[in-house]
Amino acid sequence: MEDDKPVYTKKQRRAFQRLMSGLTVGKSRRERLRFMTLTSSPEFIGRSLNADFRALKMRVLRRYHFKMKYWKIRTNEGNGVLHIVFRGKYIPQRWLSAQWADIHKSPIVDIRSLYETRKGLTGIVFYLVGNYLAKQSFERMSWGYSWVFPAFVRSWKSLIESTGSSRHWSYGIGCFAVLSLLLVK
Repeated sequence: MEDDKPVYTKKQRRAFQRLMSGLTVGKSRRERLRFMTLTSSPEFIGRSLNADFRALKMRVLRRYHFKMKYWKIRTNEGNGVLHIVFRGKYIPQRWLSAQWADIHKSPIVDIRSLYETRKGLTGIVFYLVGNYLAKQSFERMSWGYSWVFPAFVRSWKSLIESTGSSRHWSYGIGCFAVLSLLLVK
């Protein structure tokens, strides 16, 4: 009898670890979790999606007075789509859509709150990885410095090298993020 568990690629497992680490830090700080999707228009050709996202972050900072603590992936859907998980305040969808249309010429924006499932943060991560990473290929994954802390990936890798396996830490990812955060401060 075959095991019905999905098989994730190395790229998807890496995304799981980065996402889980930031969500755990946010939960420990009692920050609100949000999920945003930014689309591209055919007029996008030749423009930088990342540069336009940077411009949007600056507008959010000026208008709502908070820096977005984010993790994002760019997929190859249509002309390119950004799926972003961030920790932060409420941003009205209408305002966000108007700003994205002004910056990137594409008014189609989705933003919603993320809530823990019965399975906790792991449920959120499996939902996002299953729906946005397993069903389509993503071109690039990135995150802001404040998602966990600068160089958290290097710290994670050195922990894995010192113990010899990440399997021992598979459910301790969040604990690693919080402990590392406490050690940095």
